[in-house]
Amino acid sequence: MTCDLLRVAAEVEYIQAGDRRISVPEHGYVLVVWKSTPTASPSRRPHIVAVGRDGFVLTELGPGDYLDSLTRASLEDQSLI
Repeated sequence: MTCDLLRVAAEVEYIQAGDRRISVPEHGYVLVVWKSTPTASPSRRPHIVAVGRDGFVLTELGPGDYLDSLTRASLEDQSLI
């Protein structure tokens, strides 16, 4: 098993991690756990999507990404990456 601890904004209603929907508790921390095979290389997390109360996607985090799509877009707008 492998996991990531995510801290999400108050606007996020739930996290979609692969096929699983994970409700975000009031404290804003979400633990995403997935099954992985034992290998020497790091396990690839599932595609993670943060969804707001209105049902719209707020941001996404791909399996090999270190920055979510909203943060990446903000940094690109500022020409920082």
